[in-house]
Amino acid sequence: MPERRIVGIDPGLNITGYGVVAIRAGGIELVEGGTIRPGGSRNPLEARLKRLFCDVADLLHEIAPEVVAIEDLYSRYERPKTAILMGHARGVIVLAAGLAGVIGGDRCQTCHHRRRPCRKSESAASRNRNPGLGGNPTPTRRRRCAGNCADLRQRAKIAHMIAFIEGVLAEIQSDRIVVDVSGVGYEILVPYFVKRGFEERMSAAGEGPLKVKVVTLYRVSERNPKPELIGFETVDQRLFFEKLLTVSGVGAAKAAKALVFSVSTIAKAIEDGDVDKLARLPGFGRRTAEKVIAELRGKVLKEALIQDQAYSDMPSLDQEIDKEATEVLRRLGFTAAEAKLAITAARKRAGTIESAEDLVQESLRSQGRTG
Repeated sequence: MPERRIVGIDPGLNITGYGVVAIRAGGIELVEGGTIRPGGSRNPLEARLKRLFCDVADLLHEIAPEVVAIEDLYSRYERPKTAILMGHARGVIVLAAGLAGVIGGDRCQTCHHRRRPCRKSESAASRNRNPGLGGNPTPTRRRRCAGNCADLRQRAKIAHMIAFIEGVLAEIQSDRIVVDVSGVGYEILVPYFVKRGFEERMSAAGEGPLKVKVVTLYRVSERNPKPELIGFETVDQRLFFEKLLTVSGVGAAKAAKALVFSVSTIAKAIEDGDVDKLARLPGFGRRTAEKVIAELRGKVLKEALIQDQAYSDMPSLDQEIDKEATEVLRRLGFTAAEAKLAITAARKRAGTIESAEDLVQESLRSQGRTG
């Protein structure tokens, strides 16, 4: 039975409570519970609603539920102002859920009684290991928005607003590609195995232009508010990447950096419980590898059977550092030959170099261009 996640939200302008449950073959398990506090009554109403919207959008993007249940409004007749304010709060929550595409026509109706605010010891972001919902959540984790979301739709994380980009492959950089679409260059972040695939296709194309269709994932987050496109060669690759993002602690940047093997290779390692292979992925380590296996095993069987390039060899980090340093030196006015000579001299002079930035600095020193 595939896992289904349901988010229940109790709207409030001062405190909004939420809970997340997962329905699995073994029963129902509490995944997370907490509060969203958009600010006290001294703050402007529009600022509080904006924060509430952003935090709910963040929550729904991180949890990726199939269903959102939002409590119906209830207020005493003698307090119409309270009902109106609560309606504002519920409205932005419904909007965030609607933009995320995870709310249907039915709303969750609860018994009409006044809810007491969650105590700190009860409103925590928690992992309850008892599938029967037993036990108490751990201390609270309040969700807060940075308050600087200029575009509410952007903050709603509409991941597929740009589904693909088709054009001429203009450039391949260390961790991204540039696609020329009618004279406009789109810079797209790509995992290493995707870049490797495009490099092979460009090499096979020779000197002529290479037309490509890049399947994309649109990403923006509170930590990285600048919108970014992540590119793939196929929809299956993108879907696997999105599954990887559901693992707690694995963000888009970390996942893109880690994917040096093909999807089939990584998916097979997950299904086989091969911690050692996953731990070799850049930025993962054993702890993340174990977490990925625990949360995705049994969910990537289809991806494990994909007929792709089956890359399973680790890239040379020195080669990647050299490529990135060469690109920087070329932008600084070096010719390709000069950049190669400078990098060779820098490595002989300094020995081990662990980053492209260090290599560029040492290359400039070797050519007498820095003090």
